[in-house]
Amino acid sequence: MGRNNGMETSGLKLMSAAAVSTAYNLSKYTIYGLIKSDPTFPCLNIGPKKNYRIPLDLLNAWIQQRFREKQYQEMSLPSASQLLSIGRN
Repeated sequence: MGRNNGMETSGLKLMSAAAVSTAYNLSKYTIYGLIKSDPTFPCLNIGPKKNYRIPLDLLNAWIQQRFREKQYQEMSLPSASQLLSIGRN
C-alpha cells in the first residue's frame, strides 16, 4: 500500500514536502530550502526527525502574499530621498 503524503485533521489539510513539490511542480530541495531560509513559509515540524507538514490553506495564502509583494515592488515609486539623490550625482 502506498504512503499517504497528505492528511486532513479537523478541516486542516496537511501535505508533506514531497506532496507539495509534486502538486506545485517544484523540487523537494526548493521546498526544503524555503522551510529552512524563509521564516514566513508555513510549515509544521512533526516529530524529532524534521518531518515537515505544510498546511495547504496557509501555503496558498503565503503564495498569494508573495505575488502581492512582488507586484507592489514592481509598481512602487522611488522615495523622496532616492529622487533627491538623482540630482546630486
